[in-house]
Amino acid sequence: MLLPRICKIIGRILWFPALVLAAMVQLRHYVIPFLDFHKPAGRVSIFVDRGYDYSDEVTTTLFVLTLVFLAFGKRKDENALISKIRQYAFYWAASITWATTAMYFILMNFFDFIAPSRLFDLFVILGNLFIVYNFLVPIIVFFPVFWYLRSTIKHGDQLKPVYLVRSPAINILGKCATLLFMLVGIITGLFFTSNNSYPVIFTLFPLVIALWVCAKEPHEDKALFATRLNAVQLSIFVHYLLFILVYWVVYGWDYADVLGCSVVSSQLIFLVVFFWMRYKAPKMVTEDSVE
Repeated sequence: MLLPRICKIIGRILWFPALVLAAMVQLRHYVIPFLDFHKPAGRVSIFVDRGYDYSDEVTTTLFVLTLVFLAFGKRKDENALISKIRQYAFYWAASITWATTAMYFILMNFFDFIAPSRLFDLFVILGNLFIVYNFLVPIIVFFPVFWYLRSTIKHGDQLKPVYLVRSPAINILGKCATLLFMLVGIITGLFFTSNNSYPVIFTLFPLVIALWVCAKEPHEDKALFATRLNAVQLSIFVHYLLFILVYWVVYGWDYADVLGCSVVSSQLIFLVVFFWMRYKAPKMVTEDSVE
C-alpha cells in the first residue's frame, strides 16, 4: 500500500510549515483569520466549542497528511528492499507504540497507589500529553526506525522475522483476555449505562491486546509473518484515514472519548486486517517455520 511519488514530494515541501502551524494552533491557541467564521474568535481547544473556527481541524489534518505522504509515498530509489524495510519499520513502530501504551496504563495504575507528589504530577502531565497525541506516535517512530534500518540493512536476507514476544502461549493468553475484556465491556455498556465509572481493570485492556498483537501466532511461518507486515502497514494507513474523518465530525467532550478509544484503535484495526488477509490468503503448506 504505497502512494504515488508526488505525495512524497508534497510531504517534503509541506511538513515544516504544517508542523509550525499545527504547533501554533495547539500550543499557542492561534486562530487563522480566514478560517475563523465566528466573531470574536475564541481560544482553540479540542474540549471547547469553537463555533465555526476551523484552524484546529485544518492544521492538524494538514500535518497528519504530510506525515502520511512522507511515510507512504514512493521514494525515488524505491525497490523491493526499500519496500521491505518500510514494512519492517512500520511493524516496529506499531509494536513500540502498542507496548509503550500498555506500559503507560500499567504505570498509571501503579501511581494510583502512591501519594501525590511532584513525580506523580509530572507523570500525570506527561501521561495526558501521551494520550492526547498517542495517535501520532506510530508514524513519528516510523521515521527514525526506517532510517536506521536503511542505513544498516544492505541485503533483504538480513531482515529476519522478529517479535517483541516470541512465545505463542502469550499470544493465546492475550487472545483470551482480549475477548473476555470485550465481552465484559459490551455487557457493561448495554446493561450498566448509568454507571460511567469503569473499573480500574479496564485500563489494562491495552496491555492484554498488546500481548495478542505483539506475540508470535501459534505455528506462524514466514508467509504468515509477511502477512503480518502487510497488515501492520495497511492498518496504520487506515488508522490515520479514520482519525482525519473523526477529527472533523466529533467535537467537545465527545472527542475526549475518541482519544480514549484511539489508544487501542490501531491494534483493533490491525487484528481485523490481519485475520482478513490471513483468511483471504491461499491455503499453502510450508515447512519454513519462524525460528
